[in-house]
Amino acid sequence: MRVIPTLIGVALIVGTLRARSSRPSVRQAALIVAGLALGGVFLAYGLETFDLPSFEEAVESLASTLGGWTYVLVGLLAFLETGALVGLVVPGETAIIVGGILAGEGAVELLPLIVIVWLAAVAGDAVSFLLGRRLGRTFVLQHGPRVRIQPHHVVRAEAFFARHGGKAIALGRFIGVLRAIVPFVAGASGMRGRTFLAYDIPSAAAWAALNVMLGYAVFASVSAAANVTKWITYGVVVIAVIVGMRIATRRVSGRRLSRPTT
Repeated sequence: MRVIPTLIGVALIVGTLRARSSRPSVRQAALIVAGLALGGVFLAYGLETFDLPSFEEAVESLASTLGGWTYVLVGLLAFLETGALVGLVVPGETAIIVGGILAGEGAVELLPLIVIVWLAAVAGDAVSFLLGRRLGRTFVLQHGPRVRIQPHHVVRAEAFFARHGGKAIALGRFIGVLRAIVPFVAGASGMRGRTFLAYDIPSAAAWAALNVMLGYAVFASVSAAANVTKWITYGVVVIAVIVGMRIATRRVSGRRLSRPTT
C-alpha cells in the first residue's frame, strides 16, 4: 500500500463529506462530486489498484521496439527535413530529440547517433542545394504549397539570405521554416558549392549535437526529477486538503450556530 496517497484519498473523501450541506446548490454539488472522485482516485492509487504511466517504461518500450533501427529512422528524418523540401511536414528535429532520449536510456550509442544525424543533415542540405540550382525559384513557388511551403516562406528565406549572405546557411539551420528552404534558395541564387558546404558542415554538426544532447539531457533530468516531483505534488495536495477541511469545517460550524433555536 502507498501510504501517502491513501491518506490523501481518505482525507479528501472525509473532508468533502463533512463540508456538504443538506441542500447544496448545483455548484456545491459539482464540487462535492469532484472532491469524492479525486479522493477515490488517490485512494485507489494508494491501494495499488493501478499505476501511473512511467516515462522510463515508455522510453524502454520504444527502445526495445526500435532497437538499432533508431539510427536509420532518425537519420532518414533528419535527411528529409531539408533534402526533399518537406521540413514543415517531417518532424526531423523532434525525431532527433527522441533519438537522444533513447541514447539516454541506453538503446543506442550517443556519439554514433550524433554523427549519423550530422551526415544525414549535410546530405539533405546538399540535395536541397542541388535542387535549387537545377529547378530554381519558380519550382518551389509552384509546388511548395503541397508540402506546406507557402510563397511568403520563400520570400522570408530570400530576404534572410540576402541580408546575411553565407551566414544565412549557418543561422537558418537553427530556425524552423528557414532550415527547410535556405539551402534551396542558396542553390537557386548561384552560390558556389564549396562556399555552401563551408557554412553548412559545421552548422549541421552543431545542430545535430545540440538536439541529440537535448534529448539525452531530457531523459536524465526527467529520471532524476521524477521522485522529487512526486513528493512535491503530494505535499501540495496535503496542504490543500488541510486548508480546505479547515475552511469547510468553519463554514459548517457557522451554519449550525446561525440556525435559529426553537
